[in-house]
Amino acid sequence: MDEPAVESGPLKILIADDSDSDRLILKTLLQRLGHLVLDAANGEEAVALFRSGTPDLVLLDAMMPAMDGMEAAREIKRLAGERMVPLIFISSLS
Repeated sequence: MDEPAVESGPLKILIADDSDSDRLILKTLLQRLGHLVLDAANGEEAVALFRSGTPDLVLLDAMMPAMDGMEAAREIKRLAGERMVPLIFISSLS
């Protein structure tokens, strides 16, 4: 017997990347898939948006000005507390 498909609504996804073009590409792709996207140009903005927006998933560039992705990830995990929020690091380094 087949398992029933699990229906889920759109995710709220936070993207933090200092590259405007990379951020726009990701945001456009995720919005076309039906998700709500918050975007930040650096780690400080990402932490502030996480605090106010409670996203389901966070995509972080590892190297950003003001606060890098590693530092932002530590702060986001602290703010999330017991809530499980996946963090995925993205980078355009060659």
